Amino acid sequence: MIRRDVSSTINLKDRIEYQEQRRRAIKKAEKNNLIFEQSNKIEEYWKILEETLLIQHGVSPVHNAIEIEKLIKNFPDNIKLFVAKKEDRIIAGTLIFENEKIVHTQYLANSTEGRNLGALDFVLNKLITEVFKNKTYFDFGISTENNGRHLNNGLITQKEGFGSRAVVHDFYEYIIK
Repeated sequence: MIRRDVSSTINLKDRIEYQEQRRRAIKKAEKNNLIFEQSNKIEEYWKILEETLLIQHGVSPVHNAIEIEKLIKNFPDNIKLFVAKKEDRIIAGTLIFENEKIVHTQYLANSTEGRNLGALDFVLNKLITEVFKNKTYFDFGISTENNGRHLNNGLITQKEGFGSRAVVHDFYEYIIK
C-alpha cells in the first residue's frame, strides 16, 4: 500500500441524524430566506470558489470555469452546480457528480457572507434530504491531504456533522519484474 485516503460518505438508506451545529446553520439560512437552486452560472460561482480556496488553503482549483462548463455540456445529466443565493447573488454551492446510485460533491465553496448565513449547510441539506434522497450514497470526498498522510480534522468534522462516516480508499503499487 502506498497511500490511504479517507472519504466521508452518507448511506442515504440508513441516515444518521445531523449534529446540532449543522441543524442550527440550516435554520439560520432558512430564517435569512436563502434561495436554493440548480445554476448554470459557473463563472460567477468559480470566483467564489477561487477566493475560498485561496484564503482557506492557499491553493487554486484544479480545473478552471471553462473546463467545468465543457464537462457539464458533455455530461449534463451527471454534472450539475447547486447554489445558495441571497438577493440574486450566489454565496455558496457545490458541483455535483452523480450516477445511478451515488452523488459526489466537488468544489464546495462558501463566501464570507455565506459562512455567516449557514449557506453551504443549507445547500447540502437540500441535496441530501430532497434532491438526491432516493440515491444510495452521498459522498463528500476525501478529507486527507499530502497524499493521505494528513487528516484534515476540521474538514472531516464538518462532513460527519451531516451524518457521514469514513470510507478508506487504498492505493497499492506492485512492481512487475
